[in-house]
Amino acid sequence: HPAVLPALVLMSALIYIAGRIIKKLELGIRDESADLERKLNYLFAAPTDFAAGKDLRIYKISRWFGGLFSIYFPAMIKLCARNELWWFADDVLQGILNLLRDGACYLLLIRMVLEGSITPGDFTMYFGAVAGVSQWLNDITKQVEKINRFSVQCCEFRDFLEMPDGFVNDGKECLDTEGNRAVDITFEHVFFRYLDAEADTLRDLSFHIRAGEKLALVGLNGAGKTTCVKLMCGLYHPTGGRILINGKDMSKLSRDEYYRLFSVVFQEANFMPFTIAQNVSGAMEDMDRERVKSCLELAGLWDRVQKLPYGMDSLLNRELNEDGVELSGGERQKLLLAKALYKKAFVVILDEPTAALDPIAENELYQSYGELTEGRTSLYISHRLSSTRFCDRILFLENGRITETGNHEALMAAKGAYAHMYEVQSHYYKKKAEGRPAV
Repeated sequence: HPAVLPALVLMSALIYIAGRIIKKLELGIRDESADLERKLNYLFAAPTDFAAGKDLRIYKISRWFGGLFSIYFPAMIKLCARNELWWFADDVLQGILNLLRDGACYLLLIRMVLEGSITPGDFTMYFGAVAGVSQWLNDITKQVEKINRFSVQCCEFRDFLEMPDGFVNDGKECLDTEGNRAVDITFEHVFFRYLDAEADTLRDLSFHIRAGEKLALVGLNGAGKTTCVKLMCGLYHPTGGRILINGKDMSKLSRDEYYRLFSVVFQEANFMPFTIAQNVSGAMEDMDRERVKSCLELAGLWDRVQKLPYGMDSLLNRELNEDGVELSGGERQKLLLAKALYKKAFVVILDEPTAALDPIAENELYQSYGELTEGRTSLYISHRLSSTRFCDRILFLENGRITETGNHEALMAAKGAYAHMYEVQSHYYKKKAEGRPAV
């Protein structure tokens, strides 16, 4: 019958349309599902982190984790159950349509046999043909539905890869740095606000770092110091204003070339499970071992490294390497400093890199570091104001704005917020040095 084949195709089309509808429903809960999954991943990972074990025990916060887990996990289960219910309904609909499709064809064949319009042999042939075409259409529909379902995850990754890069692009504009060891950096009326934040973190920030200048950026917690560094490195993009490198807008420079300008020590210490020398040099084989040693000495870590059984060839990360070395917090920060020293960058940035060191050791380290970075543009961020005295100029940051600028002596003479903060810190150490209890 001429209506058999169109009927089979129509039923399969209805099944396909139902699958497309389910896919759109699934996309509608993608953001909510991703938010819950991110929170649950944290709740799973944080308690199993060896470094977090002390806090979990001392502050008895395991119940807090359990309480959050009891909130987010049922919500995730509910969301997943809703999603699976949609696909179950799709399967039920598919079963009903398949039954109607195959049942109508078989009833038509049986009626034709009873009426004598086809022979029993024809019935067997047509019956097999209908079953084969039905199975073929079912397989096509199922595979297309599976592709649609998997494409939900693929679309997320594709959206990420195709996210437009509004700054530090791969353009052809380059900097003329040949023969120079430093660059000139200018912030012009820079504003920055984090996503969903109520106020700007940086507000109309303008300053100029001359080529080869050692600049210190100081201020209280939350003043915007680290945000300023991430903007300078091209990790964030200003929401207003612009950043110039040697007079050129950073958004027009090649990304690879731009990153080569900076050697940065952030507050977080992350290392690969390779040798100490490989982590410092960033190379597996082709490295300057003498330079590695020199950088470790300047960072104050060579005495510790040379006592290890394999010296600078000792592996890090004991979780992956049985004979791996586990460094303390202060030693990890020193290793980061050595890594920054090894890279021959035009701009050197230290963002609170010595928080685990005592103030005296920090000051001695900065003095040595200042000698090595001679002739390069340098930016230092520290809460300890005594460590910034060797800098050419100091910027004091408050609430996203620069409120004071000058060298240490000038800022102390001004008796402003910088001088007050310095006196508070020095008062503590003076009492400690005199043997009196510090408040």
